[in-house]
Amino acid sequence: MQLPFWDDFSKSNVTDTLWDSYNTVLVNSGMALNPPTINVASFDGLDATGTPYTIAPLETGFTDSLVSRKINLAAVPPAQRNKVFLSFFYQWGGFADTPDPSDYLMLEFKNNTGLWEPILTLYSDNTNQLPNVFYDTAIRINQSRFYHPGFQFRFRAFGRRSGRYDVWHIDYVYLNYRSPQEEGNTSISDRAMTRPFSSLLGKYYAVPYAHFRTNPGSNLTLPSFEVFNLKDTTFNQVLNYTTHFRISNFSSGTETITYDNFTEYETGIPSIPSRGRRTYSVALLPPVSSFNPTADSVFIRATIGINSGDNDQDYFSRYEPIDFLVNDTLSFSYRLTDYYAYDDGAAEYAAGLTQAGNMAAYRFETINAQPDTLSGVFIYYPFTAASSPNIATFMVWSAENGKPSSLLAEQTVPVRRNGQNVFTYFKLNPAVVVQDTFFIGWKQMPGGLIRIGLDSSNDTGNRMFVNTTGSWVMNDLVTGSLMMRPQFGKGDVITHTEKPQNSTVELFPNPSNGTFYLRGPVKEIEILTLSGQVVPFTYHTENDLTQVNAQITVPGIYLVRCKAPDKLHILKLLARP
Repeated sequence: MQLPFWDDFSKSNVTDTLWDSYNTVLVNSGMALNPPTINVASFDGLDATGTPYTIAPLETGFTDSLVSRKINLAAVPPAQRNKVFLSFFYQWGGFADTPDPSDYLMLEFKNNTGLWEPILTLYSDNTNQLPNVFYDTAIRINQSRFYHPGFQFRFRAFGRRSGRYDVWHIDYVYLNYRSPQEEGNTSISDRAMTRPFSSLLGKYYAVPYAHFRTNPGSNLTLPSFEVFNLKDTTFNQVLNYTTHFRISNFSSGTETITYDNFTEYETGIPSIPSRGRRTYSVALLPPVSSFNPTADSVFIRATIGINSGDNDQDYFSRYEPIDFLVNDTLSFSYRLTDYYAYDDGAAEYAAGLTQAGNMAAYRFETINAQPDTLSGVFIYYPFTAASSPNIATFMVWSAENGKPSSLLAEQTVPVRRNGQNVFTYFKLNPAVVVQDTFFIGWKQMPGGLIRIGLDSSNDTGNRMFVNTTGSWVMNDLVTGSLMMRPQFGKGDVITHTEKPQNSTVELFPNPSNGTFYLRGPVKEIEILTLSGQVVPFTYHTENDLTQVNAQITVPGIYLVRCKAPDKLHILKLLARP
């Protein structure tokens, strides 16, 4: 390819039109703090599938890399070769894990012999830099060995290889000629969105439509967005913006578009100072008449675009064919179906408990404050290098004085990793009636740590509580939103005032050498270790007595799961082979 080379990652994915190797970095909008444009490329210890490079927790080495396509620098006239610069913005840490002093991000150039040469090495222990700031750098390329048809540059990170650790972010990579006034700096005639706009639904990104439609007007919030001016000037940049809302109502699978409106806002909008940021709020919301009270669900598509003359003035002589307009528009979809979500659907990190017996609880408030049936939960379990059980103890609590109170439900649930940002769903059996404020969470079991996906872009850390000593304490360590989504709908219900029924299944003898009996009409038997591994067994049933012969060779506590007849029972077996 020819000059110029430019990528600000605002298209949410890197492509082979610019990059020869790009799959390992994560393009995202939530892990960095105050980026110059929407989306950054993040380097960590996870590969392209979100899997750690190694299962050794403390192993360090090279992790993610980003390699440009071949660029024909031989086509640059010799008289212009002192004016070519590569510039980019970088940040270490941000919302993610901070690199250790020995970790680094390296920039390398490929010379005319095909060898990679280190050009710049960035360390996080620079006392003049902070993990919440994006720094810029511009590197002059005037060495003759780099002016060949196959020139490439690459970024490589060095750090912990077992997860989302030692994180670096880069943004706004630009390689081109610079004018005399631009040499050595990163000023460029571009204004850009910097982060996703705030939610249309207040603190939530999704709410049950049955709750929302009781009062649509009070459940909508004017979203805001932020713009950054990348140009060094002596004057403020004039700006205007547009909004486009499209609302679809669904009834029994049939879609009806009830609102499709494009609005331009031209006047009364504050300008942006040189190298400055400014936050704007959308002026108008869709009318409440757009929401059909008899619909099953609603899909909202919101788009905001800014107009600041990015491709005007001297664009054609200096920047063409770069399209600076690609970072001027933001879109987001909101689904009003049957669940609440604080997260935006993308995990930048993970959070969990460290000790067996500890509990975590996550507070939700229904927007209609009416009793309803909590029927299931969606949870995202990310891949981690650490060992993790295949089952978890999920819990539901009522609320008192803003903290978890009475235990409403406790259930063993699967821990399945289905892919990046793919949720696992389980149905509560039985379902639970909740009203206004409630908590969902889990208890840490022996045999490995459970990690829950964490969306760093929306901070609801003050709604998380932990219990490690017998009392509940508000979280003060985790920033972001846990990717746990309570679902409302029909289900077999009990309330916290009902007494639990006695188990109809008896296990004996206990302790056992591996051979034991289950008394009751049991079916679907399963034996698990505390880490969730399946134990082979055989069984024989006569009337209501089942003899089980389990292949147990290691003493300890095991879980015996069975149904009798439709209720799930989980019994603890102490094995002494």
